[in-house]
Formats: sequence, structure tokens, C-alpha cells
Amino acid sequence: MSYMELFDKDIISQKFGNKPLLGLLLDDTYYEIDKKQLFFKKNDTLFHEDEAHEYIYIIESGLCEGSRQGHITQFSGKDEIVGMENMLENEVSSLTVKALEKTAVWRFSKSQVMSKLMYTQEGFLFLYQHMRTFNNDLLQKEALLLEDTKSRFLFVLSQLGKIYGEESQDQIRLPKIFTKKIIGNYLGITASHASYLCRQLESEGMLETNMNQIVVNKEVAMNLDIFA
Repeated sequence: MSYMELFDKDIISQKFGNKPLLGLLLDDTYYEIDKKQLFFKKNDTLFHEDEAHEYIYIIESGLCEGSRQGHITQFSGKDEIVGMENMLENEVSSLTVKALEKTAVWRFSKSQVMSKLMYTQEGFLFLYQHMRTFNNDLLQKEALLLEDTKSRFLFVLSQLGKIYGEESQDQIRLPKIFTKKIIGNYLGITASHASYLCRQLESEGMLETNMNQIVVNKEVAMNLDIFA
């Protein structure tokens, strides 16, 4: 990588994101580390808050939630990293992470990952990119708190659908695992309030519920970027 490319955020995102990191950790060409592929059932816990754990995980398939004292603060899906925020080997986790559905992951030793990244010439950029994404997510959530509950609810539905669901020409379909109870927990509202908002938005033609799956009107979602 050239010196100037080190200052291009798009190049950094492309070359030092989660997929390139997984490729680096699985590559045993010059620095081999312990790795293991694991499979979790729904509601299985990867690690607990306030407890030290020695691993990071990269999700191969499935979906996990991260929570603190029972309140969901994040979701993690395919190619996303879990456990890297608390990178020191004896550092306790700030979150409890569990599988929301059947989930396959690659597990790596935190200390060995740190050693490999420090051994690699540009390894620190993987850590930089991860923390930049983590901080951007926190800033977005903080800005989201300034919006009214209805706007926050619809925006979160749209974002979760875009990231983890399916898009067609006219619709954004959330995975069925995103129930009103789970979304309400994530937003800090009750399940009954989430159900009320769904009914209200359905009556306004902004979304529909089909076989327990929430479907967002894509045209509405495209005009809802509150961070534009």
C-alpha cells in the first residue's frame, strides 16, 4: 500500500474490513494461529458481560445480539466481528453475546490475533478500521436519540432490513427473527409500544406484517435518511 493510500478512508475500509481480516487470520502462510469453527444453536451464549474471555469471533452465518443488563445494544451478522472491543486478554466483556438463530463462527485467540496483527506490517489498520466503525455506530445511535420514537422505529426497521434482510424493487424484508419484542428492546420501548407503532405505520402504508415478517415500503425508507 502506498503512503497516500493510508489517508484514504475508502481504501482503508475496503482493504482492512472484516472480510480481509478473516482472510488474514485464516492464512497460515507465514504466521499460524489457533482457530476453530464453532456452531451455536438459538439462545446459546458466546460469552457473558463482566467476565473475561480469551476469544474473538467472526460470524460466518447467522445472527447474534449483544446486550448489557438485558438491554440489546447491537446486532452482529455475517462477516461481522464479536468481542474485539475488549481486546486485552484479561479485560472483561462489556456485553453478553448470544445467538438469535443457528450461527456458525470462526473463533480465534485474542492474544494470538493481536500478535499476528502486530507482526503484520499494516496490521494496526485492521484495529483502526474496526474501532472507526464501532465509533461511527455509537455516534449514529446518539443522533438517533434526538428523533421522535416513530421516526426512530421506522429508521431502525429500514436499517436492520438493509443490513440483515432482503431487498426487492419495492420492499425491504426483515428476517423473522426481528420480532417486535426484540426491536422494542433495542430501542428501549415496550413490546406493546412496538406493536402499536407497527399498526400505526401499517395504516399509513409505510410497512406491512406478512407471516410475522416485517416488510418496509422501500420508497418510504429511501426518504427517511435522518442522517443525510
